[in-house]
Amino acid sequence: GCNSRHSDYVFFLQLKKVIEEEEKELLEREKIWETPAIFRRKNT
Repeated sequence: GCNSRHSDYVFFLQLKKVIEEEEKELLEREKIWETPAIFRRKNT
């Protein structure tokens, strides 16, 4: 009953944390890929 519902909630929070961390990594990678493009624009 209540206990399984609580564990589902905890699992959801953990999943949310993992997703947020993955999103941060993706954003960091996008920043890394964007910077050379900016440099290219300045050079040309």
